Amino acid sequence: MDFKINLPADHINFHEQNHIFRSAGNLTFQGIKKEVNMMNSKEIAKLIGPTISVMTLSEVINFHIWATNIPPVTYLNGILLFVAGISILRIHNRWVFSWPLLVTLVGWFGILGGLFRIFFPEAKQAEDNTVSYVVIFFLFAVGIFLTIKAYSRDNK
Repeated sequence: MDFKINLPADHINFHEQNHIFRSAGNLTFQGIKKEVNMMNSKEIAKLIGPTISVMTLSEVINFHIWATNIPPVTYLNGILLFVAGISILRIHNRWVFSWPLLVTLVGWFGILGGLFRIFFPEAKQAEDNTVSYVVIFFLFAVGIFLTIKAYSRDNK
């Protein structure tokens, strides 16, 4: 999406490589929004990628603690997930067919998971079985993938 600034163009220095062009006395900025969105995706992924990786790894190591979970702790966890999900979506709600979609999905799953834990804190927790470990491994892989994408130099 392009936008224009209605200022006299002769008072502003601009460069073609920065995607800023003179247009009928106005300056038109092209391509900047895409760069900002990618920067937002990478910055958020730098936070949530390692966090998901560490959380899932610690859950595998300490899976037994979920057997004696206290409902107020589940409720607090739900509040934190809900706030984190909303925080992600407030600045990153991109539905594109590319890796930044994972950032948006993490935000939505944070909101939905948080709401479930807020409204059903006494619900039975995941059991120690193969399905639980497959889900945890999948989330760990998502965390590693987001971490790699976030810290790579490539913007694709």
